[in-house]
Amino acid sequence: MLWLAIILTAIAAVGLPQTLHADYYRPANTGADALYSPLNSFSHYTFDTLQLPDNFDQHNIDHRFSTLFDNLTHPDAAINSEGGWGRFINRQILPYDTEHSSDWPTALPNYALHLFGGGIVYRRDLEYYRAHQYAHPLWAAVGTAMAAELAQEAIEKKTSAADDPVADVFIFRPLGIWLFSDDQRAEYIEKNLKPAVWPHLILYDPSNDQLRNTGISYVVRPQLLSHGNTELFAYMGMNNLVGLSHTLASGNTLSWGVGAAITRIAFPNGELNYKTRPSVGLFGDRNGNLLWSAIYNGTEDLKLRVNIYPWQNQPIKFGVALGVTDDQRGWLGVTLNMPLGLGAGF
Repeated sequence: MLWLAIILTAIAAVGLPQTLHADYYRPANTGADALYSPLNSFSHYTFDTLQLPDNFDQHNIDHRFSTLFDNLTHPDAAINSEGGWGRFINRQILPYDTEHSSDWPTALPNYALHLFGGGIVYRRDLEYYRAHQYAHPLWAAVGTAMAAELAQEAIEKKTSAADDPVADVFIFRPLGIWLFSDDQRAEYIEKNLKPAVWPHLILYDPSNDQLRNTGISYVVRPQLLSHGNTELFAYMGMNNLVGLSHTLASGNTLSWGVGAAITRIAFPNGELNYKTRPSVGLFGDRNGNLLWSAIYNGTEDLKLRVNIYPWQNQPIKFGVALGVTDDQRGWLGVTLNMPLGLGAGF
């Protein structure tokens, strides 16, 4: 069933217009885009949920892949174990059951992160493979997207319900691929929403065998609501912020947002419940290419998180990240143009 989903998604995309419109992949020598590659993007998407260390981690991965594939190869059993098809539809697709209204928030990340966000990530990879003249760019992009989805779902198996990967792998990630495979749809979305992918700089801390500063977020600026040099700014992911973007005289853009960061996922009395806290973010970018970010009260139990991306055209591109935890512990790390950098606590 998994391979059937991948094959059908790619076949559907093959029949769509394949004219190159490089709106999502923009090579750059500075900023977060200077560190982009499909491999780096794969890592950011895969490790995104490690922002919630109380719920997810990268350990016992063999066992979690086994559980994941059991859910995917027996979807009916996975759905029935979580209350049946009615609960599955209410929780994962279309909230309708007021008796289980606490399930409703589960559907939001399916649409915002797996369908829309995953679709943006897929589209950028597709344009990268096309620009670098891969023999089969469509298959490469679909394979990269679905492999990242599987890896992320395996990490989430520490906490996620049995039917969660059924919805993400068989429904929402393929829908995102389908949505962004069409050049006209992708161009329309880019023109009207100005979407961007803003990842953190992933760091490996060998002192405790832990990945720090994980996360990938998706930014939109609806042009219908823009006015002059000011645009509505929305930052979506495990940390969700809404604010404004202001284009400066230098050509750079300063954005700010307020909202809530998810700190952990709980299941009191068997019902899903997200725990959040107020959060504030400040960001600098140029044409959607993130240059630096500072987030107060974010995920990963961080009181402060700062990411600085390559700021000039360097032979070896690197970024710097700094974090201060809620209990006043800190860490500092540096990453080169690789999926992971090195960090240490202090």
